Amino acid sequence: MSSPGEMFLFLTAMPPGQSSLFEKVAMPLAVAAASYLLGSLCFAIIFTRIIEGKDIRELGSKNAGTANVLRSAGPVPGALTGVFDFAKGVLAVYIGYWLFERDGFDRYSGGCFASLFALTGLFYPVFF
Repeated sequence: MSSPGEMFLFLTAMPPGQSSLFEKVAMPLAVAAASYLLGSLCFAIIFTRIIEGKDIRELGSKNAGTANVLRSAGPVPGALTGVFDFAKGVLAVYIGYWLFERDGFDRYSGGCFASLFALTGLFYPVFF
C-alpha cells in the first residue's frame, strides 16, 4: 500500500453487510458531531428573535428556556420553542439509533451516546 488512496480503499472495501474499520471509527464521531450541533441550536433565541424581534436573554428571568419564552414572548414562540426543542432531542437519538444499528452496534447504545452529546450541546452550545 503505497498511496493514501489505496489505504482508504483497503479500509472501506468490505463484504456486503459488514462495516469497515474506517466506518466503525467515523460513525461514532459523526453521531457525536451531529448530536452536539443539534443540541447547540437554541430555539428559544431563534423564535423569540424572529417573532418578537427581541433577545430572550434580556427578557423575564433572562433564561433561554421554554417557560421564559412562554411567559415573556407569548404562546406562539413558547409553543414553537417547546416543540422544536423536543424534536431536536428525538432527531439526535434517532440518528444515533440508525447509524449504530447500520454499522452493527447496539442501537440503544447509539441513542444513549447521541443523547449525551445532544445534552452537551444544550449545556455548552457552539451557537449563540
